[in-house]
Amino acid sequence: MREPKILIVDDSKIDRMILKRAFDKIVDNSIELTEAADALSALQTIGSTEFDAIFLDVNMPGHNGFHVLKSLRASRSGTWPLVFMYSSSEHPDDVKQAYDEQATSYLRKPTEFSQVRDLVTSCVSLITCSSPNPDSPLVAL
Repeated sequence: MREPKILIVDDSKIDRMILKRAFDKIVDNSIELTEAADALSALQTIGSTEFDAIFLDVNMPGHNGFHVLKSLRASRSGTWPLVFMYSSSEHPDDVKQAYDEQATSYLRKPTEFSQVRDLVTSCVSLITCSSPNPDSPLVAL
C-alpha cells in the first residue's frame, strides 16, 4: 500500500506550517504532504494528483474553500478524497454548507498546538483505517 497523500490548502503560510508541524509530530514520514496557498492552485494540484485527504480552509481570498469542495465533488463521484473543512468560523450556515457539499468533517481551527496535534491525530486515524481498493488507502466512516 502506498503512502497516504494529503493536501493542505490555506492562504495562511503560518497555518499551513502549523498543520505540517503537527503531522511531523505524529507520523513517521509515512504521509506525503502537499501545500496550496489558494483555491486556484489547489484545484490545479487536485487535477494532477490523487489525494487521500484534503485539509481545506474555508475563508481564502478570491475563491473560497467551498468553491474548491464543490468543484472537487462535481468532478468525481462519491465522497473521496476525504475533505476536512476548517475555519475559525463556527457559523451554522458555514457548517451546513460544508456538509451539504459532502465535506467529511467541519473543524474549528484550534488555538493551541496541542489541540492541532490532537485534531490531526484523529484525522490521520480516519485516513489510514481502511481502503476501498488495493491501490489507495481510504477511510471507512
